[in-house]
Amino acid sequence: MRTDHVLSLNNHLLASAENIGEAIRVREEEIKGLRKLQGLLLTAAEVENPVFPSFVSSGDEGFKRVAEAASEAERRNTRPVTPSLGDQAA
Repeated sequence: MRTDHVLSLNNHLLASAENIGEAIRVREEEIKGLRKLQGLLLTAAEVENPVFPSFVSSGDEGFKRVAEAASEAERRNTRPVTPSLGDQAA
């Protein structure tokens, strides 16, 4: 009877360890996504204000790749500005 209890407890502990491992993997993926988002936000901030904050290193390779991708996306999505009706009347 004690052996069954120990085996059952062992199985529960193994299942818990597997669940914890999966939760860690999920959090790691979330962190990767947040880092990508951070890079995009920093790139957007750089476009709006070309002075880097002191904590940003423009020499960072990941930052450069994100900035290049953002520049390319912006280039592809740029449309000519058409004057509004108010501008045309003036």
